[in-house]
Amino acid sequence: MPYIAYLDLTSGLKETDTKFINYNTRYAFIYGFEDIVAILRYKKTGQVGILKSLRISFSRKWAPAIFAADDMAPWFFFNKRLLGKAFKKIFRRK
Repeated sequence: MPYIAYLDLTSGLKETDTKFINYNTRYAFIYGFEDIVAILRYKKTGQVGILKSLRISFSRKWAPAIFAADDMAPWFFFNKRLLGKAFKKIFRRK
């Protein structure tokens, strides 16, 4: 990774070295908690309504952003953090 960053900074990165998708895959990556927060913030600022946000999300195939059957580590890490935050909130109240 540092070598790729070095090549990018020094203009030595070739087109074949980069990895990106330059076409519409028709997938919507779902990242539950952040998606809900983003939709509510868009609604609050008036940029996009809730129904339009949901229509955009539901018009594509869903691909979970943190869950993959062959690599469960991100999913476990996310849920560990989420449960940790929930326990802190519950046990902080007295």
